[in-house]
Formats: sequence, C-alpha cells, structure tokens
Amino acid sequence: MTDEYLFRKQVEENVSTYCAPLIPCILELGKVVFIEGKRRVEQDRGLYPRMKSILQREIDGLEVGSSADNEWLRSLFASEKWIA
Repeated sequence: MTDEYLFRKQVEENVSTYCAPLIPCILELGKVVFIEGKRRVEQDRGLYPRMKSILQREIDGLEVGSSADNEWLRSLFASEKWIA
C-alpha cells in the first residue's frame, strides 16, 4: 500500500458528511504531496504554491449563493490568511 492510498482511505473514512464537499480538493492536494504514491523526503519549494493554486481554483469554482455547502466552503477558505 502506498502512502497516497492510505491518505485517501483515511480521508474517505473519516471526513464527516458536513465536510464531504472538501474531499475532492483534499484528495487533489494529496496527489501533490505524495509523489508516485510516496511521502516527500526532500524539501520542495514549489509545493506550497501548487497547493495554494489548487485551493484558489477551488474557491474560484464556487458559485456564490448556489448552495449552503458552497457558502460554507467559501467562508472557510476566505477566512484563511494564507489564501490570498
């Protein structure tokens, strides 16, 4: 079993239904973190910008006022200072 597989399994089994709309984004972030299914062993200065880009794309893809889930996600992401 790869680290990425274990990460996916943990996300799918443990994320509440309230946070379920975040699962696709979380799994995409996992693909960036786990290279070839394994944890990174060396520092990657490009990792943070790639993760930030994924989160920003998720924010941009939300339709304002389309659902309570989207509003919750938008407020969650917008509240984080590291997402500019």
